[in-house]
Amino acid sequence: MRILIVSHSFPPYNSVGTVRVSKMAKYLARQGHELRVLTAAPQSYPEGLKLEIPEEWVTATRWVNLRAPALRLSGGEPGSGAPNDARRGLLGRVAAMVWGVYRQVIGYPDLMAGWIPYAVLSGRRLIEHWRPDVIFATAPPYTALVIASMLSRRTGIPWVAELRDLWVNTHLYPYSRLRKHFERRTEKAVLSSAAALVTVSEPLAATLRASYSAPVEVVMNGFDREDFPPRLAAPSGGSFRLVYTGNAHPLYQSPKTLLSAIASSPRLQQGILVELYGPRLEFVSRLARELGVEENVRVNGPVPFEEALSLQRSADALLLLLWSDPQQTGVLTGKLFEYLGARRPILAVGSTDEEAGRLVRRRSAGTVVLSVEEARAQLEAWLSDQEQGHLADIPAAAGSGLSREDQALRLAEFLARVLPGKMSPAWK
Repeated sequence: MRILIVSHSFPPYNSVGTVRVSKMAKYLARQGHELRVLTAAPQSYPEGLKLEIPEEWVTATRWVNLRAPALRLSGGEPGSGAPNDARRGLLGRVAAMVWGVYRQVIGYPDLMAGWIPYAVLSGRRLIEHWRPDVIFATAPPYTALVIASMLSRRTGIPWVAELRDLWVNTHLYPYSRLRKHFERRTEKAVLSSAAALVTVSEPLAATLRASYSAPVEVVMNGFDREDFPPRLAAPSGGSFRLVYTGNAHPLYQSPKTLLSAIASSPRLQQGILVELYGPRLEFVSRLARELGVEENVRVNGPVPFEEALSLQRSADALLLLLWSDPQQTGVLTGKLFEYLGARRPILAVGSTDEEAGRLVRRRSAGTVVLSVEEARAQLEAWLSDQEQGHLADIPAAAGSGLSREDQALRLAEFLARVLPGKMSPAWK
């Protein structure tokens, strides 16, 4: 099958969602499919993510970054940790207002909309010389879906939309009711033209099925077995290292239960070290100071993808901060699947039970704690185990069927069902 992938970000740039689409491309190619990728460059995301398909398969177009002028005008994006956050008084309020209005009006459907003309032009040129069987677009940003629908309409090639997060129908929709009214109509027009829809969890799939008649498939995130290094033995006599990698939302992914458990136990204060690696995690440091356990917490900046996997593999246990908003039960972060690949016990902490926690339980991959008492009991039990030797890896079976290779095969089989006659002879 010939597949044109439309993704705003692709290696070497490492943004949210890039690893998923990069690994999907890697394993679709290994399974015998012919690919091309339409992406944008340059980007402000950190570089260093390895390209795992031939470089000549990737077309990186120019684009206009609609975020840039607003950041220059306001001195930084409010809430991003940029300089604007440090402003006070009238100037700060005016900057925040300018940014809010700019995002509402100019950034439609998102601030990557300046990619649309370049991507559509380059996509049409590419299709003139290499005609795919299907166009597969991954979002967010939702600009990618608009581009794929335009290419489909102009060429007659069917397209499939992947929504890693829902578009308008989400509790975390960041814009006004007026914009939501118009953007809902845009979403309906765009997604109704798709031959099929893909998302990352069953709750999100159920929402899409309630709104659209196209087939919907769940293709989860995953882990790549080839990425993980061997586990190195930790030095004896050291602290029990609980490691967290990636982003965290201060309102919906609070570590308060965990840190309160440490604060309530002198034994844990002497034996537990929580290491966090990621952007904008300063709120964890503030919370640790408030609870008097700042000596037990080390907050670090983001690290390259390969280093994050090495940190996960070397940890005594891995921290997963569950999404606490009951209206977002379908959130299945890619970090969870990396953790399964790292095979260290997972401590999932939250205030409500949700999809990620249920997966940890089903897979016997660790423990879900919803209270300070449960967190304290589990950590003290792990400390006792450590005193008798390092905790063993979780069973390899915990990740069965959840590798990147497994999920790429699932996607390929779905595309073959919804696009009959497009499967290559080797796949029939």
